[in-house]
Amino acid sequence: MITLVEMYNKILEINSDALIIRLAEDSRTPVEILERIGQEELEKLERATKKDLEKQSSIPNTVIFNLAANPLTPVELLKQIAEKAEKEQKRTRGFAFRLKSSLARNPSIPVELLEKWAEDERCFVRNYIAQNPSTPTEILEKIAYNEYWEYTIKGQREELLARED
Repeated sequence: MITLVEMYNKILEINSDALIIRLAEDSRTPVEILERIGQEELEKLERATKKDLEKQSSIPNTVIFNLAANPLTPVELLKQIAEKAEKEQKRTRGFAFRLKSSLARNPSIPVELLEKWAEDERCFVRNYIAQNPSTPTEILEKIAYNEYWEYTIKGQREELLARED
């Protein structure tokens, strides 16, 4: 009898971009498969040119954004994806921003990354951190009292701070 992971591995052998995109975002995909997809996509991104990274609709970008937002993606893989975002910040800010935004809304993202990105220059990253249900109160307060708070949370500072009650 075939196991669930073996079945998913067989699906990956089909090498269908559409299937890989769906598997990366599906909260039912086994962790082992998410890890395999993640490692393969990170390798592709290492070889990607700046032009490749700036294409919003490219397959590797879509897959990595889906993995970054998937709550079942293992924390170590999320950290590797975050490292990729940091590394690419200087080369292609748009790609790095979109990747950080996907990570920031993931409830499984490590708190140390939320803390670091709470002061991100891009208000959308801070906004996704504020919307993340796993964001600790201290980080919400940091965002709420940030000099750009009206852009960060669109005037809903009191609502966010009420989450601590």
